[in-house]
Amino acid sequence: MEQPIAVFEPIRTGNYYNFIISLVVAFIALVFLLFNLKKKGTPTRKGYRQLFSLLSFFVLIIAVVTAFFSFWAAQKFTPVKVFQDAIETGYGNADFNNIVKVYIHNDQQKSRLTRELEGEITRILIIEESDRKTHALSEENYQIDSLFSVLRRLKDIKYSN
Repeated sequence: MEQPIAVFEPIRTGNYYNFIISLVVAFIALVFLLFNLKKKGTPTRKGYRQLFSLLSFFVLIIAVVTAFFSFWAAQKFTPVKVFQDAIETGYGNADFNNIVKVYIHNDQQKSRLTRELEGEITRILIIEESDRKTHALSEENYQIDSLFSVLRRLKDIKYSN
């Protein structure tokens, strides 16, 4: 396989922080659960001990599941490689001959309380292929302006919004 012209590494911020925080919370919940189950007490405190054990078990399960899915989501962001005649994303390869449209979409979240308030705008680079396959790359995870300029230079792409 030929050498890539440009490689765009993903920006890994939020998912790894969630993963680490969830592991810390899971470790604390596990220590509390084991400590609480080993502790001997009076019969009146036995009910409280069981209640706290149950609550710490729920926190442990939620934290482990959150850590797993945060790590999984972070691993899905792979480097985007641009070749002379194709682009390789986490969604697969796209040959420049099969690309129909490349544009940057502004995704704006509306406020749920009032129609007048507008939320944050997230810019997403959309690459559409002729077989209706779509590659969507968010500015939160990639440097889409640099990627778009490389694509525009290699393939005569008009900027559209």
